[in-house]
Amino acid sequence: EYFVLDNRPGDMAIPYSSLSRHLRILFQRRPVTLEPWVKLELARILPEMGEIPAPIESGQGKLRFLQAIAETVKAVIDANHSLLILHDDVQFNDVQSSEATEFMLTYLDIEVLMRSRALNAHRTGELNPEGQKRLAQSVGSNQGVLIELAPLNARALQTWLKTSSRSQFGAEDLSNLAKRLERFTGGNPLFVLETLKELADLEHNQVFNAQLFEINSLPRSSKVFQVIARRIERLSKPAKDLLRVAAILNQEYTFEHAAKVLEQNPLPLAEASEELEVHGFLQDNRFTHDLLFETTLASIPKVAKTLLHDRVFRVLKEAGAGSGVLFVHALGSQNHEAIYTYGLLEGNRLSGLSEYALSRKCFDIAEASFLKIKQLPSDQFGQANHLSRVEVKSN
Repeated sequence: EYFVLDNRPGDMAIPYSSLSRHLRILFQRRPVTLEPWVKLELARILPEMGEIPAPIESGQGKLRFLQAIAETVKAVIDANHSLLILHDDVQFNDVQSSEATEFMLTYLDIEVLMRSRALNAHRTGELNPEGQKRLAQSVGSNQGVLIELAPLNARALQTWLKTSSRSQFGAEDLSNLAKRLERFTGGNPLFVLETLKELADLEHNQVFNAQLFEINSLPRSSKVFQVIARRIERLSKPAKDLLRVAAILNQEYTFEHAAKVLEQNPLPLAEASEELEVHGFLQDNRFTHDLLFETTLASIPKVAKTLLHDRVFRVLKEAGAGSGVLFVHALGSQNHEAIYTYGLLEGNRLSGLSEYALSRKCFDIAEASFLKIKQLPSDQFGQANHLSRVEVKSN
């Protein structure tokens, strides 16, 4: 049995966000029975496990927390007898989730690890320094193999076009088209697909080829983003609005959340959702590629982005989202009262996980927002007093 675990843009901003999502996927596919102490420790990052235990205050406490994560993965492996994990977009993995994974690899017996395999995919050159170091160590110790996928050259593109094209291109036309696609896209398969989708909207092959000649002169760094941006502009207004909301919701995107953010009935909006799937933007509640996400996010005007963050914040707050997610959207909405409140809550959560440096950053941001708020609700002054107490501890 195999599991597909993905990381998403935005994970790096919320400690343990990647790991939390991955564990939920594993539990959903393969429910396991966990020892009470393991469930207690997991509640630190999975509130549905039960009451959150006392904050971690020592190295021994942090060790017990990491051991609980490793024991959880072991239970999943035991339940499956063997396990294959396909781990996509590793470059977006948050640091804390990476550290927990590294600990697990040293904690579990070799016999257990031998019953599991992982295929990790990432963009070349975009791993953080620690991730790059772990990759080098894995390859150097023969525990892993690095497979570098080279861009498609003109010959490979010509073969692809020949087997997939429904147009009646001659061999010379295919060769010329393949050469231009290689120069235009750099041979990146996603860029090739996006370019072909863009050009396929044109009805006649002569226009298709002329368009290739025209766009071939653009700087490569901006070409594909311009192609994607033009595809977004051709969407219907409901589909375009839904796509933008999906980008702001990011990891928390569901059709139901988006309908509430847009304040629309889900039924008419279903047509827009189907349009986005047909055109290859969204699938299974996520963008089909992170470049589509990045281009969509960049296309949202600044004022609209702020308003959308505010609406998303309110919808997710009502849905009971975690403090880390709400803190991110509070920052995006520039709502200082929300930034103050959820900066404190997220700071407290991170302090409970002994992530004191990150906790301090949250408190610093909360304090800055505190100074900008003219008047706070009286029930929040108790939280303000906690600010100095945890700051002293984090030193």
